[in-house]
Amino acid sequence: MPAQPRWLTISDDFPDLVVDQTVWHVIRTGTEVDVTQADGRVEVSIGAGAVAGGPYNVIDGHYGSQCRFPSDFDAQVDFTLIDWPESNGVFAGLNAFFADTAVGRQSSIRWGEQYTAWVVPVSNGGIPGVTDTTGTVRIARSNGVMSAYVLHKGQWLRLATGRKTGTAVVGFQAMSTNDDFGHKAIRVAFDNFTIKAKDPTCPFQ
Repeated sequence: MPAQPRWLTISDDFPDLVVDQTVWHVIRTGTEVDVTQADGRVEVSIGAGAVAGGPYNVIDGHYGSQCRFPSDFDAQVDFTLIDWPESNGVFAGLNAFFADTAVGRQSSIRWGEQYTAWVVPVSNGGIPGVTDTTGTVRIARSNGVMSAYVLHKGQWLRLATGRKTGTAVVGFQAMSTNDDFGHKAIRVAFDNFTIKAKDPTCPFQ
């Protein structure tokens, strides 16, 4: 008889000042990037003078899962744009790292204020002209098909979808590049993260 899949649910509303390092790793890349956990949420800030760095040459502050997700999962997180001037050039949202999928809120000099999502290289989509300063974003994989959603006007809207296998690390971030960054300080908060996953690999197992 084949082994039954093991489903695990991880939820975090970040009640403490200390990062739970069994669940999360924290990355700060580039200059003037800060990531803090306080008051029941995670805040990522980027200063106006930030410069990209690191192996991927980005400006980035993010929380990434210590677990690895090789199979189906469903993850979501809430966000609040605390300081968010127009045309700041930053993407803030949820990412399935190494599975090339992301969804979030973006402020662009070229495209304005929008929700954007992608599953590289097969699909991308967005909602232009949004004014939301709070919201919820979601990434789910089912039978090898990845989908990225935003909760918009009370409904889940799927913005991108495509087949994407391989192990994912799920996390949330605020990031930009030297080419895109508008040199305006931003601050964004994340809260109420949850993921339900099939057969994950976690350090606390």
